[in-house]
Amino acid sequence: MKFIIKYLAIFCLCFVLNCTAFSAPLKISGLNFDNSDRIIFINSVKNDEEPTVKTGVLTNPDRFYFDITNAQLTTPSVTYTFENSVMSEVTISQFSLSPDVVRIVIKYNKNKTKSGYKDFEAVRAGDTFYIKYNDKIVSNTNISNFYTDDEDSVNANTKSKIKVKEQNADNNPVVVPTGINQAFEANANKNLKTDEQRLSTRFYIDKVSKVDEGILIKGYGNLTFKPIFYLNDPSRAIIDVKNANLKSDLRNKTYAVGSLVSNEASTILNSREILRIAQFDKDTVRLVIQGENCKNYRMVVSPDGQSIFIAKRQEVINAKLTQYNAILNGYKTAQENGVNVLIMNFNSPVSLSVFEENSIAYVDIQNSNDMNQASFAEVLKNDYFKDASLVKIASDKFRFQKPIPSGIQPVVKINKTRDEVKIYFTKTIQKQKEEQKKEKVKKAVLKTQKKSLLSTYYMVVIDAGHGGEDKGAIRFGTNESELNLEVAKLVEEYLRDNKIHVTMTRSKDVFLELAQRVEISNKISPDAFVSIHHNASLKEGIKGVETHWYRDESVSLAKTVHAQIASSKNMKDWDTLDRGLCKSQFYVINHTVAPAILVEVGFISNKEELERLKNKKYQKEEAKAIADGIIKYLKSRGEQNGKKKQ
Repeated sequence: MKFIIKYLAIFCLCFVLNCTAFSAPLKISGLNFDNSDRIIFINSVKNDEEPTVKTGVLTNPDRFYFDITNAQLTTPSVTYTFENSVMSEVTISQFSLSPDVVRIVIKYNKNKTKSGYKDFEAVRAGDTFYIKYNDKIVSNTNISNFYTDDEDSVNANTKSKIKVKEQNADNNPVVVPTGINQAFEANANKNLKTDEQRLSTRFYIDKVSKVDEGILIKGYGNLTFKPIFYLNDPSRAIIDVKNANLKSDLRNKTYAVGSLVSNEASTILNSREILRIAQFDKDTVRLVIQGENCKNYRMVVSPDGQSIFIAKRQEVINAKLTQYNAILNGYKTAQENGVNVLIMNFNSPVSLSVFEENSIAYVDIQNSNDMNQASFAEVLKNDYFKDASLVKIASDKFRFQKPIPSGIQPVVKINKTRDEVKIYFTKTIQKQKEEQKKEKVKKAVLKTQKKSLLSTYYMVVIDAGHGGEDKGAIRFGTNESELNLEVAKLVEEYLRDNKIHVTMTRSKDVFLELAQRVEISNKISPDAFVSIHHNASLKEGIKGVETHWYRDESVSLAKTVHAQIASSKNMKDWDTLDRGLCKSQFYVINHTVAPAILVEVGFISNKEELERLKNKKYQKEEAKAIADGIIKYLKSRGEQNGKKKQ
């Protein structure tokens, strides 16, 4: 009896030991895909034992599989179908029980891969388990953002389409994983039904190392970063890598990046600058360079777009960053949706560094010694790029630089083969907001003006030139735009007294584009358009009045109005000169549908004439002369067309 009890005790002990020898299976709750179609994240709960991954190949059609042993799928089997991707289909299922094996089968487009299934690799990094595609990024667009402050446009429209189909619905409910990086946890408990539920990751950083005098950051995906900005107390340079995720064991790490210097008070050597790297939010990796020389650092991206080198600018200039030099085939300028673009074409991938300083945009080509000056000479013929220049900064590096006007920001894009660089000069977000505000004001004005369409009066548009930030000519402390508005309002008053319907392009000191003024006129199709200005010259002695026209149908209006303004009586009383009629291609009189003229009532660059132009008595006389000329023209036109003023 004692023998039996002893035997049973030993048997039970062995059974317990054997049971504890096997760890709990890895719990897998599905897959997530990043927007680059480069990474498949496996939603899993970490177990005590490293799972074994076996691979195999299937044919007809071409497929391969990853078998994850000691793993259980806690959701129904799912098939993901892709368009415009290297993968055409991905299926995850519970392949077997006892042993527990989860199988992931990837059907791929062989003609879109470099080495077929060999381009895919299974990786376990900390708490994250994923499959990565090792060749160049697959995308349904040929170009993507590299350097931009416009978050809404970052890598837009670059993901492939994806559809999801569950194979059955009888499995256990979803188990939310607890050990996955924060960026993936938000998606782990969702059924992936649409493209919108994809992870936004486009660059995954998995290695950071100290090299020579800088830091080398490696990853894979499509790299986009925002313009660097600076903070004080302490001095810091901030670089945000957009749509990026950082390997969990690299988060909040600090690295010495500057040269070691001796502290005079001791023999201790200290690093002058440090670099901190962190997951700033679920879509942004933030690089912080801290130290007194933080503004002296540059970030360079490798030709394949998979490595970032950060070092002092001199170290970057001196470094040999690639083993080959790209040849610059040529430059081209263009406009895309109203935005000025410079395009550089190379014979091979290029390494880039982009930054801004003192309102100048710099784009450094880090692996080319050929600036192709002959082709660049054609660029300089474009008015927008006439202030651009090229500088050779090292034997294997050159720089494109251009001053940035106020309200303009550079945006750099690069194609997926990394041999075409596009530099856009677009409006800043603040500038766009200001223009949107002006557009609202304009719509409000046009809404009011719609009533004029119902009027049977003669209709005239009076345009007070310049306005707002556009002051026009400025002489002796006087702005032309203010005088234009004062005279224009008086003309409006005289015309209204004669029962003529008047539309003002502006009644306040606001800015309007020339095209907006034309649009206001063309919307209501008036009988006449008159733009009021004051002249200026570098020679202070010049004075006089002149009237400008461009289209033949405007000649009669110009002659009639000018005759009233430049009458012999007025020329004598105003002590000025008749400078006559001029055919001039001013925008507002060239693009309006109605007969249109532009009147210059005097020179504010002439001190004596300016005093008259500022005098209210003379302003009324000028306005009455212009109004009388308009009325006389309208009467003659009405008689010709049988139209009577009411």
